[in-house]
Amino acid sequence: MNKVLRKFVWVLGFIIFALSACDKGDISYTPPQYDDIAKAKYVFFFIGDGMALPQIHATQIYLSGRHGITPSKGLAELNITKMPVAGFTTTYSKTSYITDSAASATALATGFKTSANVVSMDESGTRKILTMAQKAKESGMKVGILSSVSIDHATPAAFYAHQPDRDMYYEIAVDLVNSGFDYFAGGGFRNPSGYDENDGDIFTLASKAGYLIVSNRNDFLKLNRKSGKVIAIDQYLDNGAAMPYEIDRPRDSVPLKDYVTKGIELLDNPDGFFMMVEGGKIDWACHANDALTVFKDIIAFDEAVGMALEFYKRYPKDTLIVVTGDHETGGMTIGFNDTKYDTYFEALNGQTMSYQAFEDKIAEYIESKGGDNVNLADIYPLIEHAFGLKVIDNALYQSLYSAAMEGDMEAKNKLRNVLSPEDISRLEEALKYSAKGRSFWRNDGLCEKKYGGNEPVGAVLSRLLSNRAGIGWTTHYHTALPVTTFAQGVSAHIFSGYYDSAELARNIMLIMDLSE
Repeated sequence: MNKVLRKFVWVLGFIIFALSACDKGDISYTPPQYDDIAKAKYVFFFIGDGMALPQIHATQIYLSGRHGITPSKGLAELNITKMPVAGFTTTYSKTSYITDSAASATALATGFKTSANVVSMDESGTRKILTMAQKAKESGMKVGILSSVSIDHATPAAFYAHQPDRDMYYEIAVDLVNSGFDYFAGGGFRNPSGYDENDGDIFTLASKAGYLIVSNRNDFLKLNRKSGKVIAIDQYLDNGAAMPYEIDRPRDSVPLKDYVTKGIELLDNPDGFFMMVEGGKIDWACHANDALTVFKDIIAFDEAVGMALEFYKRYPKDTLIVVTGDHETGGMTIGFNDTKYDTYFEALNGQTMSYQAFEDKIAEYIESKGGDNVNLADIYPLIEHAFGLKVIDNALYQSLYSAAMEGDMEAKNKLRNVLSPEDISRLEEALKYSAKGRSFWRNDGLCEKKYGGNEPVGAVLSRLLSNRAGIGWTTHYHTALPVTTFAQGVSAHIFSGYYDSAELARNIMLIMDLSE
C-alpha cells in the first residue's frame, strides 16, 4: 500500500471513529489494517522521559571519552542507536506545542491527544480513552508496566489509569490495582494511604486483588512464573517514591535492566505480552541540568533495552521493540559559547553524585546551622567531592587565568575544574536562597526563575559543570523539540520518517492487532 493511500486510510479510520465515539462513554480506536503489516506477539515499548536526540548523542560523546574513542575513530554506540529503524516524533499536546508528561504519555498510550495534566482521558477530563496496554490485556496478552520513578507517575499511569489530573496519585493507584495487569515494577506509590481513614491502603487493596508485593532484592530474585500477579518495588526509594539515580544507586539494589529481565520471565506465555518500560529520571536530571546524571540514567535505560534485544534474538519473527521519548527536557545542546567548537566531557569525571544527593547533603548542612550563619567556605570540601570543582588561592587562580588567556592549554585544562571568583559569588547568593528552605526556593518567583525550582547551590553547580564540558541548557523545563524513535523487529519499518506521537501509538496497536 503506497504512502498516500495509507494516509487516506488513517484519516478515514479517524473519521469513522469520531462519528461512532459520540455514543460511547469511553473513547477507543480501532486501527486500520494494512496488507504489508505483520503482527507481533511480544511488544516492548521503552520511553525515555525527557530524552531526545541531544541527550542521546551527548551520552554517546560521554561514552566515547570513557572508552578512549576520539572523533577520528568515530562515536561510541548505544543499543538504541544500533537499532535498524529510526524516525523523528513530534510531541505537542492538544493545547500546547510544549507538552507535559501526562498529555504526552496519553498520546503514546492511546493514540489520542489530550490536555496538560490529564491521564488517558479526553481534554475535558470526563471521558476515558482505552490504552494499548488495556487492549492488550483484553486480547489475552500479559502486561507489564515498569518505571524508574513512582509507578503512579504520569507516564506509567497513562497506560492503566484514567484521571483528570496526574496529581491524583491515590486514585491512580486504585486504577492500578483494578487494572489486573500482571507485573508492575520499579518505583513505589506517592500516596498509598489516601486522604483519610475512609480510603483503603493501596498495599492492602492490591493484596486483596491477588497481587504479590515484594520490596527487597532477595524476594524479587525468588519471583517465578508461579508467583502470579506481581508488584515489585525497589527497596531504595527517594522522597518521590522513585528508584535511585544510577549515579547514586547502591550496589545491592536492583537496576532497571533486571526488572526487565524478570518481567520477561514472568510475562512470557503462549499468548504473548506487552511491556512498557520508562526511564523516568532522565527527565528529572534534565530539569536540574545535571548532565552526568542524565548520561548515567540513559546508559542504565539503554542496558534495559539491551535485555529486550537479547529476547528478540530468540524470537525475531514475533518481537517488536520501540524506543522513544515523551518530550525533550532542558533544551540541551552540545556546544557552549565559552568552549566554542570544542567539548571537554572529561570535566564531568570528578562528579560523584546526582544533584539530588547533593541537595540532601546541603539540607543536612543548613539544618546543622539552624538555617542561619551559613558560609560557603564550609561546604567547599562537599562541592569538590560532589562535583569535582575546587577553590584555589586567588593569586594562583589569577596566574592560571592570565596564562590561559595567552593560550596556555595546561592552564586552561586546570581551570576547568576550578571555581572562579564570579562562580563563588553566584554560589554565595545561591546558598542564601537555599538557607531559606525548600518552600521558599520552590515558590519565590525570582528564585524559581534563577534555579527552576531546584536547590539553588546544586542548580548553579550543575550548570557550571555542564558548561565547562561544552554542554548548554536553555531551560529547567520541557521544550517542543521532536524526539527520536528507534525500532527493531516485526513491521519496524513503519516507524521511519517524521510523525507524531499519537501516530506512533496507533502504529504499535496496529502491529499488536488490537481492536475493540
